[in-house]
Amino acid sequence: MSIRSKIIIFNVIILVILSGLTTISYVVLKNAYVANNWVLHTHNVIEKSLKIEKHAIDMETGMRGFLLAGTEEFLEPYASGYEGFKHLIKDLKVTVSDNPPQVKRLVEIDEHMRQWQEVIVKPAIRLRYAVGTEISMNDISELVGEAGGKMYFDIFRDKIKKFRDIEVGLMQKRQSESNKTFTF
Repeated sequence: MSIRSKIIIFNVIILVILSGLTTISYVVLKNAYVANNWVLHTHNVIEKSLKIEKHAIDMETGMRGFLLAGTEEFLEPYASGYEGFKHLIKDLKVTVSDNPPQVKRLVEIDEHMRQWQEVIVKPAIRLRYAVGTEISMNDISELVGEAGGKMYFDIFRDKIKKFRDIEVGLMQKRQSESNKTFTF
């Protein structure tokens, strides 16, 4: 074999090795990119679930403030919390649409909060508006003392926590998969 042939073969071998390394690098980086996007996606879901909880607490705080004070301005946190809650539930259903059990949990959370509004909030607000006519603040105190709203919120907190715990588990799994991408 001539020197020229040996040089050509050597260069071809080098090109094949470099092509292989480039392909492997591309695949590893692409997998890392995908895995990292899933981790970021899960962080986003967890952040939104925390905001949903905050909006629900704003709703509860606004309702309680109105029951105590009877002033319309106390219903503002309730109204803005409700709008934020509705918007984020809808948005989060789209965000986790790749995970039907999580979508189902969000539907249950949304329905649970609607029940809270129908069973606790709306009757309590109507009752507070009636104070001074046939209802007294003692009636309001009795209503609050029944702790029906607390029961709903305990269940809500449990449901949103379960939703978030599943997402935290997914994030840990996805971070582990992302870390494996760089392990040979």
